[in-house]
Amino acid sequence: MFLSPEGSIKFKYWDDGAKVWLTYWEEVNNTCEFYGTCGPFGVCNSMSLPICICLNGFVPKSIEEWNSGNWTGGCVRETELNCLKNTSTSASTIVKKDAFWQMSQMKLPDSGDYVPNIGDQEGCLSWCLRNCSCLAYSYVSTIGCMVWTEEDLLDLEEFSTFGEDLFVRVAHVDRCRKQVSSA
Repeated sequence: MFLSPEGSIKFKYWDDGAKVWLTYWEEVNNTCEFYGTCGPFGVCNSMSLPICICLNGFVPKSIEEWNSGNWTGGCVRETELNCLKNTSTSASTIVKKDAFWQMSQMKLPDSGDYVPNIGDQEGCLSWCLRNCSCLAYSYVSTIGCMVWTEEDLLDLEEFSTFGEDLFVRVAHVDRCRKQVSSA
């Protein structure tokens, strides 16, 4: 039995005549199952080609690496979040509010935090609206409110069926389909 660097399990046998190892059974892993396949703010979908895309409002950190199929560097925001902009320089400056973009059928990212005492999705949204550090949230009926406040969303995967809804904070100009609410 052999475990390849790619995570495939192979059963091999030695062929004395050919003097080589031959594979008689192999279980290939889903590439999206490897931690961080698409890097920060990248979404993996094993049913798509290429398997990695950047979240809405993000672009590849290195277009050269991304185009060569090395997605581990991930993606970076195209536009700074409006809640992070310094508006104290001009009282007349009107800053449009950030929004949350809904993604369905998702494997939730790594490093989420549970927020206790929130009973529904609206409460989870309200918590995120009050916290600019909130990059994304999800209300999972069997768990409750999960939020992501770290610097990166890592290990995102889109499934063809099932999965959870994930709401990702995007700058106002990056809003697209399924906007939930402005922050």
